[in-house]
Amino acid sequence: MSTPKPALRRGQHPTADDLIKMRLGYPGYEARLQSMRAMKPARYAAVMSGAKTFLDDGWNCTECGGNERHTRNLTCRACNGARVPSVFKTLPSGQIVYVPKNDTASENWQQRHLRTQRLLDQKAILNRLGPVAVGRYFLSGGCVLRAGSVALDTEPLMLAVDALLSGDPEQSRAAIEPLIQQDRELALCVRSIAQALAAPKPNRP
Repeated sequence: MSTPKPALRRGQHPTADDLIKMRLGYPGYEARLQSMRAMKPARYAAVMSGAKTFLDDGWNCTECGGNERHTRNLTCRACNGARVPSVFKTLPSGQIVYVPKNDTASENWQQRHLRTQRLLDQKAILNRLGPVAVGRYFLSGGCVLRAGSVALDTEPLMLAVDALLSGDPEQSRAAIEPLIQQDRELALCVRSIAQALAAPKPNRP
């Protein structure tokens, strides 16, 4: 069996989608996860739990002295939060607008804005399905819950659903196998959600 091509170049920060795929066990991320687990176990734990930030005991920000970092790109959480007022301005009308300091920052913000909008759209689609439940798992609020806690959030759920509906056996297998390893009932619930989305919708009178 051939080794999957690394999904990330050496030194490349993962995107938000990469973090989800890493947590779900998609191929191509094994080496990065192993390195992270050995070098920064706190960041590894944050990736696997879906936490946006983590405390880095071996690092302190040169600007504020803090040690809370963003899981995705390792930036200082406190300093990033302090920069927000410098790029969002309130107009006399009361409207809040984004004023980028440079083109790269603008592009990054646009990507985050589009991701937020996509997430809202995905939740709306899932909320229209109605009740879907398999064993201890059920769909609610755009997420798969178990005992009142989120077992699978909207983005990883839709990544798995899209793969199952792609018609590509390799994509389907890559999406469902990590879920089966976690819990077969969870995998069946996700498959049921995909089937419900693919089912023809009745015509409205």
